[in-house]
Amino acid sequence: MASIGRLVQFNDDAGHAFTFAICPRCSTRLDRLAEPQQHKTIASCLGILARNPERYDVKPFASEIEARAFVVLESERLRGNLP
Repeated sequence: MASIGRLVQFNDDAGHAFTFAICPRCSTRLDRLAEPQQHKTIASCLGILARNPERYDVKPFASEIEARAFVVLESERLRGNLP
């Protein structure tokens, strides 16, 4: 993926926390949906993520808090707000 449009934190059905990147084009498409529909759409894509984790830059974490912290800090870094 050349650039990141959105970083997403998600917990699967087994309770494992992870993050993944979405391209800018898909992020724009998600923005057009209502938030509940965005969550449903992302949840329906978990099979694709599981089959191609390297394509979507999937990163597992030990807890949901760690995954959320990563998303916040990495988003700030990508925006250029952190060194």
